[in-house]
Amino acid sequence: MGQTKDKIYAALVKGATDGLRGDALYDGVAAKVAKTDNGRVVRASVLALSDPTLTDRNVLNVIYALAIERRLLDLGVMPSRPKQRRKKENAAKETAAIQAILSSHSLCAQPHDRMVLPTRAPGACHRAASGPSD
Repeated sequence: MGQTKDKIYAALVKGATDGLRGDALYDGVAAKVAKTDNGRVVRASVLALSDPTLTDRNVLNVIYALAIERRLLDLGVMPSRPKQRRKKENAAKETAAIQAILSSHSLCAQPHDRMVLPTRAPGACHRAASGPSD
């Protein structure tokens, strides 16, 4: 076997054993082996799946899933990470909503130990005295 495939194989097994999966596993392998690409990862995964000494079912499942994902990415059949794209879009929407809420409420000028959004009319401080001020 080639040295690169052996290094990728070792990094795959080590990463999967340590609990990495998916993109985190691929990134970990790529960090350890400079010549990592999808084809080499798929070939090293097949090597790991055929290794009789590797008997941990979870490790084998993680390596198998990574091999399928990387193969489909090479073929262009599977778009790259739609779930992560949705998470980023949702995070951006939440950030925009929070910024809109904070900018629409005028907070009072007094220092507070915690931020509380006002429930009264804009400009009214939540710590204002309740009685008339003479």
